[in-house]
Amino acid sequence: MDTPSNEVKLQNLRRVIAERDHVTQKYLAKALGLTQPAISQYLNGRLKLNTDFIMRVCRTLQVNPIEIDPTLQWEGFNNEPRARREDY
Repeated sequence: MDTPSNEVKLQNLRRVIAERDHVTQKYLAKALGLTQPAISQYLNGRLKLNTDFIMRVCRTLQVNPIEIDPTLQWEGFNNEPRARREDY
């Protein structure tokens, strides 16, 4: 399988986030231990997406990473605890 471009992964990530109305940049920043400006830089393409960031977002949002990058797999994605908005 060909590796998708950063732009394709970015579009997929934006779509996944947009589908979850409770997810904000502030929420992701808190959940991932990053700043809101760092999240903004990822989402605007100023920072290149990397596997670690994608996997951390997927764990937080309980999303199979294949939805963002079809070359990634997370076999136990349904078994991980889900971050709740009220936790932040």
